[in-house]
Amino acid sequence: MIAGTCGPPQYRDASETAVSSVSKDFQYPNAEEIAALVKITNRPSHDCNPDISPDGKSLAFDSWEPYDEFRGSVRDLTGGAYNVWLVSTHGGTGYQRVTNSTADDYYPAWYPDGERILFTSERPGYPSIWAKSATGLSGTQKLSWLGTYDFSGDVSPDGKFIVFSAADDFAGSKRSSWYDAMPEHPGIGPYDDARYSYSYSRIYRIDADGARLTELGTGFDPQVSPDGKSIVYSSWEAGNWDIWVMDINGSNKTQLTTETTADIDPCWSPDGRWIAFSKGSYGTATARDQDYWNIWVISVDGGAKIQKTFSRSFSDLAPCWDYVDEGDRYRDYIFFHSDRDNFEYTGFDIYRLDPDMGIEEYDIPDKSKGVSVRKGVDITSPGITGERPRIQVLNSTSRKGWAAQVAEELRANGLNVIFVGNTKHEKNLPHGKIYYRPEYNEFAYNLALNIPGAQYIYLARWDMGNADITIVLGGKK
Repeated sequence: MIAGTCGPPQYRDASETAVSSVSKDFQYPNAEEIAALVKITNRPSHDCNPDISPDGKSLAFDSWEPYDEFRGSVRDLTGGAYNVWLVSTHGGTGYQRVTNSTADDYYPAWYPDGERILFTSERPGYPSIWAKSATGLSGTQKLSWLGTYDFSGDVSPDGKFIVFSAADDFAGSKRSSWYDAMPEHPGIGPYDDARYSYSYSRIYRIDADGARLTELGTGFDPQVSPDGKSIVYSSWEAGNWDIWVMDINGSNKTQLTTETTADIDPCWSPDGRWIAFSKGSYGTATARDQDYWNIWVISVDGGAKIQKTFSRSFSDLAPCWDYVDEGDRYRDYIFFHSDRDNFEYTGFDIYRLDPDMGIEEYDIPDKSKGVSVRKGVDITSPGITGERPRIQVLNSTSRKGWAAQVAEELRANGLNVIFVGNTKHEKNLPHGKIYYRPEYNEFAYNLALNIPGAQYIYLARWDMGNADITIVLGGKK
């Protein structure tokens, strides 16, 4: 839909799960998961590579609008160029053009002050890193001067430095068909181009003004963590496209994904605990030859891997994950581009999904000041019904005493824990679960924020006995 509006939080039924401890276990979507996707753009163009503005109101993306010519049912791809555009994070028709170049401008990334946008441009005849005012009116500046093919940049949270990819060889930018157009730019082609180029792509860091160049190692699509201490990226270093993390100075490289599928396009969750990425179809390792792509999420320690989109025929690529302005609060969403709807006529479009990972929401007046404020009912206050909810704590793991320890901490906060024990059916969960009765949904949400590790929130569809909320501990202590 064109004017996407935000609905209530998407809580899963107790009988559903999108968690797979082995990523080859593809899961088919149900009606709820399909309905949770909101289409943000719907234009006769390639709309790709979204990035959310710091105030959560605007979405920067690159769009390729070919000449208004048709060859039967397929548009003429011999003309047109990518440029950077803006649209509301809720969709709509209020598109604003930021760049207007006959060369390709793509891979936009916001500066933390929201006043400028970093992007890749082929204005010199090859990709390089540029910046421009987000209004599109002034301030265009070239920042990388390596003389190589520099692309896919990101700005640190404090705005003091930039990271980007660079390669000595790039396999051209001419587009001859829809799927030749797709790999060349929206997040696939450079991976194979670099794989077979004279040398692998490398990651560099420069000061915000383009000074003090530092090489950090091989890899693509670097993204700086919310705390500015780490970089996530994709790399062929282990003989396959996988997701890696390293320190901001290039040390302590850690491989997160190890499957034979291609894992690319990583981005951080706003709390820095998760990484979203695009995972290709199974059985092939090269990026260009994938049958489909889906959005997945992995914890920063490489533990739980969670599938977020479900397709056997579409390409869901280039996720970005941050807070969106919803009028009275900020709430996190993942945006990505996909060919899942009428690709022959509208090309790639931008979509939005609710990742439902229990990330904290913020009051809008406070987040702008950098102050974290939890929404909903405080866990030390009475519940919505005027009485404290009755809570049972269950342990799905083999760690002795864990449930008793959590129960003790909850009781110390004045909560009413009525039972402590082990689960009978859910064993060794990769993350925690919290089941709740409908009247305690906000209370359950805030409770999840006070328990270490990832917590999933579910509306209970079964009898919990005397309990109003059931905590099932899982993952790492």
